[in-house]
Amino acid sequence: MKILTEQLLSVIQESANRMAKTKKEEKTFDFYAEVKPYVDKISALLDEWEVLAKKWISTCRPKYLYPQQIETAKDHIENIAIQSFFHDTSQTRFNNRKQSAEYTLKYLLSEVQNKVAEKKEKAEK
Repeated sequence: MKILTEQLLSVIQESANRMAKTKKEEKTFDFYAEVKPYVDKISALLDEWEVLAKKWISTCRPKYLYPQQIETAKDHIENIAIQSFFHDTSQTRFNNRKQSAEYTLKYLLSEVQNKVAEKKEKAEK
């Protein structure tokens, strides 16, 4: 799950970079040749991540992290991946979704690392 979460953070950054370039150049992409294949790949990654993240949350019960946040982050990442291909996308909405998804992913990573550290401490005692 950690690797998938890190990959999704990369997807977000890649989408932000594409969005900036697309806005600057007012570039258009072929939907079926470029947008759809990319989004299908990201959707498969998100589906796998969602299952693993929700399972981890139900097992480890971290504070302040809930399945609904995972669903929202998944939706936001999918949306920004799509919107990054279109120069007429609202920059504010894009940035809000990006920041929200990044926050959830980074918080999930920190909680996973905390739980791993706790297990190591218990094992050493």
